[in-house]
Amino acid sequence: MKKNYIVHQTEKVPVLNAGWESDEWKKADILEVSIFREQSSSHHPVTKFKMLYNEKGVYGLFKVEDQYVRAVATGYQESVC
Repeated sequence: MKKNYIVHQTEKVPVLNAGWESDEWKKADILEVSIFREQSSSHHPVTKFKMLYNEKGVYGLFKVEDQYVRAVATGYQESVC
């Protein structure tokens, strides 16, 4: 199955932690990941992404909704093991 995704150009580097619904990411189309490897488990959490680009680079933002993930680290580069 072939899918197309248009990566829109942005004037400035988007802030990656600005949030999924932030103004700078609103111009990016949303694509839901719906193709999985046959060898994977039956657990497929809802996964979406957005991408933008400019002359400095390509930028991506993922959003995963998974009932089994639990955040226990709250600091920058804090150990999760």
